[in-house]
Amino acid sequence: MSGKGKGLPGSLTVEAAGVMVVVLLAVAVTLHEAGRLHDETKGAMNLHEAVEKGRHERYMDIEVIGLEAEENMGLRMSFPSCQISLKNSFGRIQGEGRGSNWRKRIESREFRPERFLRQITLIESLGDKDGDKLSTGDEAQLSGGGTRE
Repeated sequence: MSGKGKGLPGSLTVEAAGVMVVVLLAVAVTLHEAGRLHDETKGAMNLHEAVEKGRHERYMDIEVIGLEAEENMGLRMSFPSCQISLKNSFGRIQGEGRGSNWRKRIESREFRPERFLRQITLIESLGDKDGDKLSTGDEAQLSGGGTRE
């Protein structure tokens, strides 16, 4: 007996090898893009955390906060390095994060608790003028019923 008809034709093997190359290339590109997205997200979150910390920590040096954020980046998948810089100018905290071909800026006002307290006091005084029971502490009236003893 001859070996004819028992195996696959050679063209099918070559085509399967071509398909396998395309599939493996698609998997590699997907993994690389997932790593890039991971690094961008991690960089943006660390930048945001650094800006918030810079807003609230009055007695910490702003450069130290930026360096801590860089150290907190941990393992990066596609960025060889990521720099986070903060600066304070005219009551605004400006943060910038940079990676390979990625750049993000976040800007926010300094946290001023005295301003917040003034706003709350104003709201309470406006409530007093309108006869609102919020400033009197009448929780039973707020919950929709019940008597207060």
